[in-house]
Amino acid sequence: MHPHNALVHAVARQLLLGLRESLSIAGQVGYPVEVVNVVLQRLQVECAGCIVLTQPYASEPRVVITIMGWEALKHAAGINERSR
Repeated sequence: MHPHNALVHAVARQLLLGLRESLSIAGQVGYPVEVVNVVLQRLQVECAGCIVLTQPYASEPRVVITIMGWEALKHAAGINERSR
C-alpha cells in the first residue's frame, strides 16, 4: 500500500472511531493538522462527498467533519464486509 493511501485509511478510521475535528485526528495519526486537512479534502473527493468539512474559524487551521455517507467512508477506510 502506498504510504499516502495508508494515511487516508488511518484518517478515515479515526472518523469511524468518532473523532470529528482535524486537530484531534492529527494528534492521533501523528501528522500536522495541515496535512490531515489535505487528506480530508482528498477523502471528501474520493468518497463522493461522504464527509462535509467546515472551518468554524478562519483564523484556525482545524476543520470539523460531518459524516454524510457511512458505507462510502467505511470503504475509504479499507473496511469491507469480508474483513469483519
